[in-house]
Amino acid sequence: MTAPRRPSRAEQDPQFQARRQAADLAAEALRRRSLWIALFWFCLFQLLGAAVAFSSFHTRDQQIGRALLALGYFVGNAGSFLAAWWTYIRRADRGDW
Repeated sequence: MTAPRRPSRAEQDPQFQARRQAADLAAEALRRRSLWIALFWFCLFQLLGAAVAFSSFHTRDQQIGRALLALGYFVGNAGSFLAAWWTYIRRADRGDW
């Protein structure tokens, strides 16, 4: 049976604890803000893709309509993928995981 570990001097220091808590709060705020930004870009690309796809219903030429519909699908899906990929890269660079 091992003896209980004695906390280090830095762990007992109130200033050290305060700085550590402040750093944790700042990191949590940055994490939340980055997730909100990612959600914003995700929704923006989905709406942009839907707008392009809906504009295909207002054309008189069938080929242009099909092209706009496909472009709308592509913009929505590719933009959402880019928003998720950008968030992953940013969090990996920051060291979140």
